[in-house]
Amino acid sequence: MTYDYGLILDCLIIVLLAATIFYAAILNRRLSQLRSKRGELEGAVRAFAEGAAKADTAIRGLKETTRDAGRALQSEIDRAKALRDELSFLVDAGNALAVRLENAADKRLDQTTTGPTAAEKPRIRPDTEAPDRHGPDGKRRRAEPDGDLLRAIETMR
Repeated sequence: MTYDYGLILDCLIIVLLAATIFYAAILNRRLSQLRSKRGELEGAVRAFAEGAAKADTAIRGLKETTRDAGRALQSEIDRAKALRDELSFLVDAGNALAVRLENAADKRLDQTTTGPTAAEKPRIRPDTEAPDRHGPDGKRRRAEPDGDLLRAIETMR
């Protein structure tokens, strides 16, 4: 048996060429589909880029708004701290003045009543509470309403 190797090789080449043509046809069809959907893909990419740009702009706007709000809030905090300090000073000054008035009223009351002398009576300090102002009958003792308090304030000046 003699084989014609040339014919066998030609048949093999024909089979391989047929397979190549088949795969080339499949590849061509897929490339055609890719080309047809390329416009859709470009549109999607374009829409994504526009969305990303809008998001970037919005983030910048939020940062700026946050920065402005932070500055305004810090300004209000600083103002509130200053008011707190001023009120604290006024309360302390008011407490000191109240103690001075209490002491002056006690001194004036001691001079008009027959109780212990001013030297024997303990003085009120700013860091303690005022003593009980009730008399033995349970009624609150008061200075005379004829201006004793005003005179006491004027004498303290």
